[in-house]
Amino acid sequence: MKVVVVGSGLISKYDKFLKYIDISDFSVCCDGGMKYFYECGIVPNIIIGDLDSAELKYIEYFKNLNVEFKEYPKEKDYTDMELGLLYALGLNADEIFIFGGTGSRFDHSLTNAHILKKASDNNVLAWLIDEHNKICVVKKYIKLSGKKGTLVSIIPFTTKVLDVTTKGLKYSLSGAVMEIGNSLGVSNVMIEEECEIFVGEGLLFAIISED
Repeated sequence: MKVVVVGSGLISKYDKFLKYIDISDFSVCCDGGMKYFYECGIVPNIIIGDLDSAELKYIEYFKNLNVEFKEYPKEKDYTDMELGLLYALGLNADEIFIFGGTGSRFDHSLTNAHILKKASDNNVLAWLIDEHNKICVVKKYIKLSGKKGTLVSIIPFTTKVLDVTTKGLKYSLSGAVMEIGNSLGVSNVMIEEECEIFVGEGLLFAIISED
């Protein structure tokens, strides 16, 4: 099952967003993400959050359409985005696409990258996607697809990552140790239409970028 989770961060172009809506089975709207569903003429399956960042007109519009709302208090221990991700995991999703998770608030962007670990802990592949980047957490192995020349960065998530091996990238690694605090792994390049990343121990961010 593929699930889209949409927050109130920046979605500047709707073509990519709509593409993932089309290939997904279920959509979770997190609070202010209502704006994007409204502007695209799409009805989400559920709206989650404390409703403090959505305009009243969007709330009234979707309530009039009888969309399910799952409301939370404003003072809580989870962001609306994390609540949306947890809901998606509860649906037994096998792949999750997060939009509206990055933007001008670096604290939110960084947090939304880190909550990808919750999906990884449940052996679910989750992507944080914006106009220029597609980010996931790699636990043991991943195969990435793209055009030759696509930029791929691998960055330690855990303090130390052991036995990192790559295939299909210009600057290959074989049994490498990667640690937080250096730039090894940034701006590699796909030399085939697929590349593979193997991890012995620890977690990596894999980031596919388009400048």
